[in-house]
Amino acid sequence: MQTKTIVIFIFSSFLILSYSSCKRGNNGDSEKVNPAFEMNPPIALSTEIRQIEKPENNKNFLLTATFTPGDIKNQFHRIFVDNDSLLLRDDGKEGDVKAGDNVFSVLIQEDPAIIKEELTNIRNKFLIGMKNKVPLVKFVNRSPVSIAKGIEEFLQLDTSFRRPIKFLPGLFEAVPPDPLLISKSLMITDLGVVEDDTRTFNPCTLVGNPAGAWTFSTLISNMANTGATGITAEVFARSLLRHWLITNTVNTDNVAGRTGILSSVIIPWIIKSNPGTPPASITLTNWETFTLNLQFAPFKLLAIVNRLDLRGNSGYGFSNAGEGRFVFGVLNGTCNPLSFTVIFEYGIPKSKCATVKAFAQQWVDLKTMVPGSAPYNAALETITNQFAGAGVASGKPNGSALNQIRTNEIALAFP
Repeated sequence: MQTKTIVIFIFSSFLILSYSSCKRGNNGDSEKVNPAFEMNPPIALSTEIRQIEKPENNKNFLLTATFTPGDIKNQFHRIFVDNDSLLLRDDGKEGDVKAGDNVFSVLIQEDPAIIKEELTNIRNKFLIGMKNKVPLVKFVNRSPVSIAKGIEEFLQLDTSFRRPIKFLPGLFEAVPPDPLLISKSLMITDLGVVEDDTRTFNPCTLVGNPAGAWTFSTLISNMANTGATGITAEVFARSLLRHWLITNTVNTDNVAGRTGILSSVIIPWIIKSNPGTPPASITLTNWETFTLNLQFAPFKLLAIVNRLDLRGNSGYGFSNAGEGRFVFGVLNGTCNPLSFTVIFEYGIPKSKCATVKAFAQQWVDLKTMVPGSAPYNAALETITNQFAGAGVASGKPNGSALNQIRTNEIALAFP
């Protein structure tokens, strides 16, 4: 097993949500990887590596990870690494110095020269950043935090392995801030994108493509997936609207219907779909009998959002690869924006390391292009089709990758 995929991966897995190798297997031992840690992993306070003088069973390095008491409930902790899994122990055996001290240990066999090369490469990256006065940061949630102190300590490391080498959280994921990624690859709001005539449609000005890939109509149609389900997009849209008109139970709480949506959203939509229909003829009891033309849906695209950061820790499984999102603003009957947003939040239907890395690279590559340009918008559509297309997630309802629809409807009622 190459050092880069075990030593660096282990440090990353313990210190933050891991980024490295995600392939996995199981060697059949009784201690299993805890899948609950995928989305809420225990974070090591620190990790160390040291070369042992007398190898045991050809294993010449000892890796240790110190955890907060109580984070791991028993004496064993298993993680996935490459094509296998690795068992760390706090039972005072096989390299572990003291049982029950929350220092989990594992003996491994590695080439010292390769470890030295890896650590030297990382140190050189840090030195170049300091020379160019480029601050390196780790991310806490979505906010960059400087790790200058940890880097200074790391630069003093002794790669001769005469003494243990200690690492602090976030060190291996240190990156320079990249403003281009924010607007081009993470939170995309450029008007050349969200008002792209080829991919969006304005229900008020009737400018754009009613069947564009990023329209409310197309996304709802893809969720309905009529060819596979027999459910029409119009029926699916009515079902969505109906949720605002009835009492729902959310987290055991009763949430009263917000009937204000009838006059502010539904009736104007019906009138555009059925010209000449008197507004007074549309009521809470009969609104579903009227045609709803999805191209007139009063939802205007505001942003396309990359939330790969929501994926789990691949050291404990790979059931979650983050999300991709479309944010819509809702318009009233006179085409003015309401205090009302609807967000379609899709799970990324990818479960292999290579495919997730390739998908992430597609987002990164956007920063080399101009938002709103033909190449940029085409590349972004290629990305969004992978999670917003019809039938892309077998096993989920309707084959849609949708995780949830999140709304903020201050315009309808308080609170």
